Amino acid sequence: MKNIVFLLITVFSLAACSDSKKIEKTTTLQQKIGAAYGIGNFSKLNKLSYTFNVKRGETVSSRSWVWNTKTNVIELKSAATTVIYQRDTIQSEAMKKVDGMFINDQYWLMYPFHIIWDAGTTQTIAYNQAAPISKQAATKLTIQYNNEAGYTPGDAYDVYVNDKNIITEWSYRSKGVEQPSLTTSWAGIQEVAGVKVTTDFKNDGGSFNLYFTGVSGE
Repeated sequence: MKNIVFLLITVFSLAACSDSKKIEKTTTLQQKIGAAYGIGNFSKLNKLSYTFNVKRGETVSSRSWVWNTKTNVIELKSAATTVIYQRDTIQSEAMKKVDGMFINDQYWLMYPFHIIWDAGTTQTIAYNQAAPISKQAATKLTIQYNNEAGYTPGDAYDVYVNDKNIITEWSYRSKGVEQPSLTTSWAGIQEVAGVKVTTDFKNDGGSFNLYFTGVSGE
């Protein structure tokens, strides 16, 4: 990861599970997390809009997205450009760069669903682990991506989950190295059309703050 503002993911799938009753009956931690965030309601969303912001010191960078979830048409608005594109027909390197930014930003917002959606991962669970920032006991779910697909293959994430199956912290490990490249808290849950998203992420000390504004859906 060359710049943690643009934390890119490895594998991205838009195939969501729409059977909420089936999810609620499962006993796997991954699906319990998805159910806690309303994954069964995702298929009801036609459009999701949000602004991705990163603050370092007094400097804030932002870009806004409109994601048409059914058609996969994406709209980007930033201080530098406005772009509309179809994810299924990306060809140019310039558009791949834009799509990388979309995946990065959407990944932060929708990660509890990616735990279920994403292919090409190995997932392990460890119980009663101290979360890195709060030091509180949590269940640690580690997601290791394979080395074959996506924008940054081989990355790993350690996700810390409370007894209500809500994520409280996570660590990103570039290329799966042992030492985290970035660790943040998770706060500010907002519900959009039955789907819950986390909107505020801070590192220990608060020098890095990634947050979402203008989150809406229809």
